[in-house]
Amino acid sequence: MDSDAGWGSSQDGVLLATQRARSDEAAAGGRRAKVFNDAVHGHVLLPAYCVEVCDTPHFQRLRDLKQLGTVYWTFPGASHNRFEHCVGTAHLAGALLANVSSRSGLLPQEPTLYEGRAELEADLKLIRLAGLCHDLGHGPFSHVFDHRVLPQRGVPESAPGRHHEERSVMLLRHLAQEHEVSVDKAELDTIGDMVLGRAPDTASPSRERPRFLYAIVNNRESGVDVDKFDYLTRDARHTIPRSAGFDYERFLQFSRVIDDELCFHAKEANTLYDMFSTRMRMHKTVYNHRAVKACECMVTDALVQADEHLGLSSSIQDMSRFLQMSDWILKRIEFATEPELASARRLVEQLRRRELYRFVDAALVPGGSRRLEAVDISTWQDDGHVQLRPDDIIVLNQVVNYGKAGGADPVERVRFFSSWHSLHTVAVRREQVSSLIPKNFEERTVMVYSRRRDDAYVNAVRQAFRRCLAKNRLRCPPSPGEPEVRPRRWPVGSDDGSSSGGGGNERGTLSRKRRAAAERREPLRDIGVD
Repeated sequence: MDSDAGWGSSQDGVLLATQRARSDEAAAGGRRAKVFNDAVHGHVLLPAYCVEVCDTPHFQRLRDLKQLGTVYWTFPGASHNRFEHCVGTAHLAGALLANVSSRSGLLPQEPTLYEGRAELEADLKLIRLAGLCHDLGHGPFSHVFDHRVLPQRGVPESAPGRHHEERSVMLLRHLAQEHEVSVDKAELDTIGDMVLGRAPDTASPSRERPRFLYAIVNNRESGVDVDKFDYLTRDARHTIPRSAGFDYERFLQFSRVIDDELCFHAKEANTLYDMFSTRMRMHKTVYNHRAVKACECMVTDALVQADEHLGLSSSIQDMSRFLQMSDWILKRIEFATEPELASARRLVEQLRRRELYRFVDAALVPGGSRRLEAVDISTWQDDGHVQLRPDDIIVLNQVVNYGKAGGADPVERVRFFSSWHSLHTVAVRREQVSSLIPKNFEERTVMVYSRRRDDAYVNAVRQAFRRCLAKNRLRCPPSPGEPEVRPRRWPVGSDDGSSSGGGGNERGTLSRKRRAAAERREPLRDIGVD
């Protein structure tokens, strides 16, 4: 198989890809290939059949969806949108398939993945379109819509269009009906399976294609896919650019297909751990930042209160209506004059003034602990003058892991090869990679917010939360914004000691006064969410 199949990072590959893309213009209704100057991947060439999809209202809607939702209000650099992420994912999907196909058939006993260029180009078309369209179905503020708004509106998990991957497939079919694109029904079915990461069974017509294709964009087994390559690199570059990440290009160069399964060179196991560590760090530092979550809670409340009037949750059943749903919906609420949107409008105005919900406290809790609810905290209030109401308390039960539920090691699900001259896959254990790799890959955190901003109420919620933790034998955190105060003990007989001399007694008295003051110290009045 020619090593220049598809396009990679070399200039020669781009030139050859340009020639092939231009040859597809006639089949794509006269559309031309386009070069996108991407902030992450540089100059990205998309062939005409991708441009057909890009130049539709369905895809252009992604320009109005922030990739990270409310993160932008805390990290000003996070202004990137779903549009460029999808372009980058399409690019990486094509590059990965082109690379593994060029390395097949090099050994005498190794079969080639594709007998001819036409077969390869057919699959390149499908995998690029799957990468391009995999996030079409995101709603306003991306994951906020799926994870918070729809559940609070009572939309069941099994409802059609409940998850953005399903809506992406639904919206792609709607796009194909409304616009002339070079995709037939069989290709739509295959692209949909690739978006869902669902390899079809043997009875499906799509099963004639290699099984590994369905793990390139969305790998449900190990989580190692080009979607993750792009969004982790892109998100980190726009939020914490000085933070060391991982080199996704090594995955493209050191990958191959063995037994119809996507495999990586064993020496890249540490790079895989770097990728999952980057994911965990992004969740702890960016995605779950306390100010980000405060904004997220306020946006959620505003969208939930406006839902009955604007029909956000019901739009997932009607793609024509869903096309109208993007981040602009917040502006619609902000300048609404309808009385039905008055409460939601006040929330948005409060958000614009940066009067965010108050962060109360957070605590790491053991794995397997039951979820805490607002009522669990309100029941442990003291007998003071503040009456706690569950409706004023928000409890977020956060789970951060390496991508697999239950704290499993995701690299254990990846297949490796030890040499380019071998056709056998091997498993790599973390003990073989480094002794510094953690043994636990998941942590659980409970974050508590107050919808009321007055200090007395926030302090009452904090004390009730800590009593709740203590009664449930969960670890109680120090006061937010300050370390646990431990009295300083002076060694007996030292120059600074208090065992003898007037200076020592004076210092001992001062130490006791400081200790007493620390015990009486109230929590900080405003820990800040900015």
